[in-house]
Amino acid sequence: MVLGLIACEEKEERQLIKMVSSVEKQTKATVLDNVLLGGNGFGVMCYVKENGYFDEINDKPNYAYNLKVYKSGSSWVSSNDLYWPESSTDRVSFVAYAPYATADNGITPSSVSHSGYPILNYFANNTDITKQVDLCYAPPMLNKTQVNGVINFGFKHSLTKITFSAKSHYDYDTIVGYKIKSIKLTNIITKGELLLGMTPTWTPSSSLSDTGSYFLTIGNQLKDLKLGLTYQGINNEDAFLMLIPQTFDAINTKLEIVIIDALGTEIKTKQIKLSDIIIGNKFNLGQNLNIRLNVVAGDVYASLNVVSWTTVGSGSSQIGK
Repeated sequence: MVLGLIACEEKEERQLIKMVSSVEKQTKATVLDNVLLGGNGFGVMCYVKENGYFDEINDKPNYAYNLKVYKSGSSWVSSNDLYWPESSTDRVSFVAYAPYATADNGITPSSVSHSGYPILNYFANNTDITKQVDLCYAPPMLNKTQVNGVINFGFKHSLTKITFSAKSHYDYDTIVGYKIKSIKLTNIITKGELLLGMTPTWTPSSSLSDTGSYFLTIGNQLKDLKLGLTYQGINNEDAFLMLIPQTFDAINTKLEIVIIDALGTEIKTKQIKLSDIIIGNKFNLGQNLNIRLNVVAGDVYASLNVVSWTTVGSGSSQIGK
């Protein structure tokens, strides 16, 4: 995804800052494609420093706070017009994130009085997974003037994405018709703060009330899929997990997997420690992880596949930077 801020159109001798955006590739079916990003918009914090440079400790978004940029017809527009300062020694700094914060998507930006780089508070919804978003950030563009021309924001993923794929191991297993009925991921921190600095940093919540479980089941978040002999993605397209980067509990953070046969009879419930799958017991910023479930004669085993953001992985939709 690339955002350009273009200085053009003179008005009273001042150059208007225009904003345009495009999404290179879809990252999650219900979030970051061109149409939905255009409707939801993205947020920009703008700082002007008269005869000076951005102060990452003391400066506040004095030019525009959480400016919304969105699509109107075929054009990108902003909720307020911004103009480049006339003086070449007055500099503008920009910090952007996507999608735009709403009461429903779990994103809350720091206040207009917040000093330094902005902070996003985020709730990775564990009650309704479809409300999770692919929260993205752009490296700050600092100390720009109208002579810089186009300002390009390259948006990057900030969360850890987890998808699931599954297969049967033996021909006999396909005759039985095994399915993954449900997956439960326990003891995960659901809230955190993202500092939108030059090096973006997540701080997970330390409150016990912000630790919970994620539950996916057939008919809601998982496909009603009879497993074959090759791995197939089993998440519904709006039910990928987009989780807060964190170090998780090596003992108590587990996957609970329930297997059924073609008749719906429960065959096996198994718990697997996530630390047995993910080295280092950690979700990292911008990771794209696929957990593969292999059903072998009524039992289930898990392994990890790290997927490139620029490839199609495990039955998910096309995803990109």
